[in-house]
Amino acid sequence: MNNYRIKIFNRELNITTDETLEYTQALADRLNEKLAEIVSGVGNLTLTDATVLVSLDCLDKAVRSEESAQNIRQQIKAYADDASKARQQVVEKENEIAALQKKIKKLEEAATASGTQSNPKPGGKVFVTPKAENAPETTDVKKNEQTSFFK
Repeated sequence: MNNYRIKIFNRELNITTDETLEYTQALADRLNEKLAEIVSGVGNLTLTDATVLVSLDCLDKAVRSEESAQNIRQQIKAYADDASKARQQVVEKENEIAALQKKIKKLEEAATASGTQSNPKPGGKVFVTPKAENAPETTDVKKNEQTSFFK
């Protein structure tokens, strides 16, 4: 603990604090400025009255700062919750993609095993080569219709 002697509105006070002399003196200077501002603005105020008004102003600022800090904490929590939900959605979508890729691979393997191949092209025809010697069929990818070369 540090002991300092500071002057507030022409009164010398002994202060014991953990803070540095520079910080403590800066606070005393700000308090002196506030007291001088209130006394010059209102007029016939005693030092006690001026001190009460400065205290009320400081308490108002402290309360508003605490409310603002609480609001910021709530916003940060909401952002963190949103980020957590977004991460969970990404994981779900990645799992869905992996399942679909696995399904595609199984279907491709099944098509290869049955002796057919298909190569869909957007907006084009899909040619399916059957294992047997039947006529080839096509599928219009846009219309999802099947047609046969031989009817």
